[in-house]
Amino acid sequence: MSWGTKIALTYIIFVVITLGIVLFAMTKDVDLVTENYYEKELVYQNQIDKMNRANSLSEKITVKKNESSLSFIFPKDFDYYSVEGEIHFYRPDNSKRDVFFPIQLDSSYQQIVYTDKFDKGMWKLNIDWSVKNTTYYNEFRVMID
Repeated sequence: MSWGTKIALTYIIFVVITLGIVLFAMTKDVDLVTENYYEKELVYQNQIDKMNRANSLSEKITVKKNESSLSFIFPKDFDYYSVEGEIHFYRPDNSKRDVFFPIQLDSSYQQIVYTDKFDKGMWKLNIDWSVKNTTYYNEFRVMID
């Protein structure tokens, strides 16, 4: 085999590998963090304000992990029946697995969410809630086993 043939063969192998990588990358499904990313970015200051209000409360939301459930314990600064909002279980690797729960506290200021049917792994919890037209926002990360 002459040196010219070896150079041509090396070039052909390089082109085939490059095309293979490009085709592989094009077939991968890429999930965005959110569908309306730019619109949500414009109103992010509202989110920061909600987080600051939640952090300024004398008592914070706590999340307790049990064997097959998560307990959300809300501050007792308010009447439990006046708390409204939503708990969003966000799966970073696949947004199709996201789950939403309306906030429905019992008289002990608690809400229990059963996680036995959830996929195992890391979940981000976004709690967007309000009391009498004052909005709050909390984020947590939890590992479901």
